[in-house]
Amino acid sequence: MKRNVRRAAIGGASRRSGLRLVTSVCLLVFGLGTAVAEMPSRRDEDDLTKADPEKTQPVLDAYRQALAANPVPHGIHLLYGTRLWQLGEVAESKRAFHREIMADPGNLRARAMLAIIKVQERHYSEAAEELQLLIGKNPKLTQIWHPLGRARFEMGMFEEAKVCLENAAAAKPGTPQIEALLAKTYAHLADVPKAKWASDLYEESRKLQVSRDLAAAGKWDQAMQQVSQYLAAFPTSSDGLYVKAGIQFNGYRNLDSALACVRAAIASNSANLEARNLLAVLLLAKGDSTSFVRELQDLIELDSLDARAHYYLGRFESDGGHLEDARTHLERAHLLQPGDKAIGVALAVAYEKLGMKEQAEAEYRRDVDAPRNQPSDGSTYTHYGAFLLNEGRIPEALRYLDQAAALPAARAEAWYLAGMAHLQSGDTAQARRLLSKALERHPGYAEARSALDAIAEKEIRK
Repeated sequence: MKRNVRRAAIGGASRRSGLRLVTSVCLLVFGLGTAVAEMPSRRDEDDLTKADPEKTQPVLDAYRQALAANPVPHGIHLLYGTRLWQLGEVAESKRAFHREIMADPGNLRARAMLAIIKVQERHYSEAAEELQLLIGKNPKLTQIWHPLGRARFEMGMFEEAKVCLENAAAAKPGTPQIEALLAKTYAHLADVPKAKWASDLYEESRKLQVSRDLAAAGKWDQAMQQVSQYLAAFPTSSDGLYVKAGIQFNGYRNLDSALACVRAAIASNSANLEARNLLAVLLLAKGDSTSFVRELQDLIELDSLDARAHYYLGRFESDGGHLEDARTHLERAHLLQPGDKAIGVALAVAYEKLGMKEQAEAEYRRDVDAPRNQPSDGSTYTHYGAFLLNEGRIPEALRYLDQAAALPAARAEAWYLAGMAHLQSGDTAQARRLLSKALERHPGYAEARSALDAIAEKEIRK
């Protein structure tokens, strides 16, 4: 009878162990979803960049798939228009925003995005007029202040630009582009002390991205130092508090401090969806699964297009055996965030558990065949290799598992599964070596210990 190696290898992992994975995704993979509750500011509004077809094509394909749904999800044009704009695909993004306005004429965010593009296209007077009208209609659209300030600056209206940019800096403290433009504005007004002050703040504001990059590299002490310096300059920055919370948990496993910090981030900006997703998984780490589910459900009610919330709920339901619910959330996350490997693998695992093997393999293959941005630990190869191993396709499984096991950042699971594949292929010596490496990396790996004991017992019997 065929042994299900995957379930032995990772199915028995504790809920807390699984949580470490999703929390790391929440902190370090900032591309997972785009907040629609706020207008995005992830790409500098000041210029237009050339689109990379390799990045934009999957998004366009997913957008067309979403448009084929019946009914078309509410807000989908704004979501994909925003994502295409961030990738530099301006013409397609404009078409998406116009479709959003046709579907919902009162959607001020779509109108604001079109006005921001006019700023980028240097139609400053027209853009300024439209942005001023929009902020008058909805003062909560505070992200308008920055592009409006840019338009006023380029028109030579420096006093008006100063007011807009000071409002922008108050609404989103610690944003480098805002601080830099504000320094230039003060300089044009011959306010030397304030120009120097804003220039110094600009230098401090750059430390948040440095902290994120250091955290992504696992350099926790340096990341904490940078974000602490950033927060000394911008103590109410929701983004800074969120990053600090993530470092406290991922880097130092300080759950209580992380919870306090992420709650402060949300108090500063309740529409910070990154922070609210992190709060949810920290609640799960605390053992409060009820609050975890409630927080994510509230998030989805606030923004049904938040891919992260659907992903985390899908992972949770999959771990709990509620596979149809898991599939619903993960398919939704996949639709909203095409090309994200964490979502793709989670969906493939759910399909596999449901016995939908063709769909599972298609998802695994899509992840392993992607030309770039493969995880450094080879987890996409590990998951697909485990699937092939469970299907009895040993030579194919070895191809992917050996690749995963050879990576410098390979996980113990990759060595275990590669060892089991070599054992089934009859190469006991290589199996023993890989299983020993898995046990060396993770001394409590019961399945690896059991496999090694079985090999030893078999050799004694010989």
